[in-house]
Amino acid sequence: DKKLYPEFEIINFNKDHIRGKDVLKAAQQKQTDLIFAMGSLSIDFVYKNFKNSKIPVVSICAKDPVMMHYISDYHTKSGTNFAFTSINMPVKLQMVYFKELVPDLKNIGILYAKNNKSAVMTQAAPLKAYAKSISINVMEVVVEDQKNARRELIPKIKYAVKEMKKNDPGLQKSIFWVTGSTSIFSNFDIITQHSDKVPVIGASPSMVKGGDVPGAMMAIGVGFENNAQLASIYAEKILKNQKKPGEFEVGVINPPDIAINFKMVQKINMKIPFSFFEMANLIFNYQGEKVKTRGSILSDKKK
Repeated sequence: DKKLYPEFEIINFNKDHIRGKDVLKAAQQKQTDLIFAMGSLSIDFVYKNFKNSKIPVVSICAKDPVMMHYISDYHTKSGTNFAFTSINMPVKLQMVYFKELVPDLKNIGILYAKNNKSAVMTQAAPLKAYAKSISINVMEVVVEDQKNARRELIPKIKYAVKEMKKNDPGLQKSIFWVTGSTSIFSNFDIITQHSDKVPVIGASPSMVKGGDVPGAMMAIGVGFENNAQLASIYAEKILKNQKKPGEFEVGVINPPDIAINFKMVQKINMKIPFSFFEMANLIFNYQGEKVKTRGSILSDKKK
């Protein structure tokens, strides 16, 4: 759209650090104009091995650089060859939306994998700390061994629901929150099967699916598309020499992207504030059909 026609080379280094270093070395030899580090593992690797290089790096679809300690705060510029974007919402803003959805919120069940460093640091730990500071009970549903996630999730979700019922017998003042841990959100069938009437909320709109595909009832977070668009804006300015990567503040999306599956809402007989319906970027109706996407209502013809 901006009349830039670069050649893209897409490389998956498969978590192989030796291969990753070879890729970065080759980028320097080819005098690559810019690198997108895509995903939390990739940006962590590139940041640790490529900081202060001459080649600009833009993070894309990666977790929060402030909470990952790459940069001190959202307004400080990196001063290096890195320009950061964030796929996380600030925790206080996240809580504002949770409490608008469930005004008398008493319990939050946080689902995450213990070994997913980025999910723990940027999602689970901050929300746990903030929730406790405002007297909301936190039930941690933690997967210890990601290979056995399905087996671990069932008893832990059941136990969390049992604990929630102690101060919320009708389960109308509780939520489950699913972080960006792959071993968690790849098992939504298990989560929704055993969560009883507790609404399951995802950290990313991609966790909300249509039809009968298992997924979150709702997501409040940052979508991959919007984060990627912001990262591309940063890249455009860098490639046009309008700005250096170290001169950008952290790119945070606000307001968040909201996705709702009303088929799942109906199953637990929950009421959704109209403001969420208005703000939602993605909506599935009571039959699980997509009726709103990217903020636009679909006509019958488009459906």
